[in-house]
Amino acid sequence: MRFNFLLFFLFLFGYAISSPSDSSAEGKMKHGKKSGAWTYYDSAKHIVKVEKYRNGKLFQTYIFNSDGHVIERINRKGYVTKLRACGC
Repeated sequence: MRFNFLLFFLFLFGYAISSPSDSSAEGKMKHGKKSGAWTYYDSAKHIVKVEKYRNGKLFQTYIFNSDGHVIERINRKGYVTKLRACGC
């Protein structure tokens, strides 16, 4: 019950966090739609992916490896670009 109230409160002020499960996400809501960068974490709180939204629509997705380097970029049309995770 307290968690639902917290989600409602955060939604009211334009910020959302997913439920506390194995993975979590955080980002901003604008007019009830996702806006800007949404960051997804695994259970160890490492970044798994970042999704960028424009006007409530998914624009770009970045997938990270376990070392925190970007290894894939997916554009709004679904085109996947593999990236070298060199850390440079």
